[in-house]
Amino acid sequence: MPTIAPPDGASILMVIDSVYPSTGGGGAENQLRTLAKSLKQRGFDVEIWAPLVKEARGMAQHDLVDGIVVHRLYYPQVRLLGGVWLLVAIGLRLLAHGKRFDIIHAHIAGKLAATCSLLGWVLHKPVLVKLTGLTEMVGGILDPHPPLSARLQRRLLKFTSLFQAISSRIAMGLVDVGYSPAQVMQLPNAVDIRRFRPVTIDSGAAARLYGHKTLVGIFTGRLRPDKNIDLLIRSWARCFADRNDTALIIVGHGTLEAVLREQALQLGVANQVLFVGPSDQVEKYYALAHFGILTSQMEGLSNTLLEFMACGLPVIGTRVSGNEDFITDGQTGWLFDVGHTTDFEACLHRMSACAPEERALMGQAARRRVVETASLDVVLDRLIDSYHTLGAPVQGLDTT
Repeated sequence: MPTIAPPDGASILMVIDSVYPSTGGGGAENQLRTLAKSLKQRGFDVEIWAPLVKEARGMAQHDLVDGIVVHRLYYPQVRLLGGVWLLVAIGLRLLAHGKRFDIIHAHIAGKLAATCSLLGWVLHKPVLVKLTGLTEMVGGILDPHPPLSARLQRRLLKFTSLFQAISSRIAMGLVDVGYSPAQVMQLPNAVDIRRFRPVTIDSGAAARLYGHKTLVGIFTGRLRPDKNIDLLIRSWARCFADRNDTALIIVGHGTLEAVLREQALQLGVANQVLFVGPSDQVEKYYALAHFGILTSQMEGLSNTLLEFMACGLPVIGTRVSGNEDFITDGQTGWLFDVGHTTDFEACLHRMSACAPEERALMGQAARRRVVETASLDVVLDRLIDSYHTLGAPVQGLDTT
């Protein structure tokens, strides 16, 4: 497949306001890692800067991850002083080293991105800022009632050359708070459609995990309150407790695991709800399911949603940012309002009433949607094209 590539020496600075690489499966961090590796494969010179946050203590300040240089910025873990120190540190480092990069790409529109935007303007370097969702929508620049720090970040981010909004809701939010539509590019997260793809259910693995079941749902994510997994288990019990052909796979870990296990036991579905823990190979569990479920109260754009759909699974999801762009009711899955038990249970009943052939057709439509708009090659080509538009040197098409 033809791919856009840079001439020799084209360089990208990636900045993220979080631990890198993630030790807990963070979506923004994992997306950055995917993009950085892919850009490197295309021939770009990529470097990553991240704070040496508490979770990263023990990591080196200068490191190689996936063959890519990572510089972690030290700052003291002291309230207020630490934050100011970090901003000064990245500002000074940008002034000293920023001119050797063709573009600055900041992930998460927070304090580091705001600093990059201002210093990019000073250095005459284009700055692309990616918004990832919750960080910006709750207490951040898209919050309807932002704190003083977020209001200041809004002002500094006016210097941003281009925003990457991963959903239509985030794109509209940027315009609503005063940024020009010309500054906003809607471009979703990327999913590796070669790794995440439809496969025939392994009957042996299925039998070992849940026996003979003909309707299997799956949830993947951290087991924490904002994911609304208690609603999932409660509604599952109401819809399927009297059936012996259903199972729910829950992939992930978190503070609520013990509570959720007890809930499943009390509701009489402990034999149906299977907690398998976290996994670095979640696709092996997707291959044992017939549909995906996302009950989150809020998202930017769920990577799990894209993975489900790439694997050919129709999805029942909440009507939140990102889900709305990919789930079309009755075609690629079903949407329900956040926390609305009746609507969610109606979706579960509608899914269970589908013939296997109908679910398969919905899954095929789901994969097509993702392949066309969020596959890694598609997203990467659009991203590199935006780099070129902003002034970074790009050759065009390299057909080798």
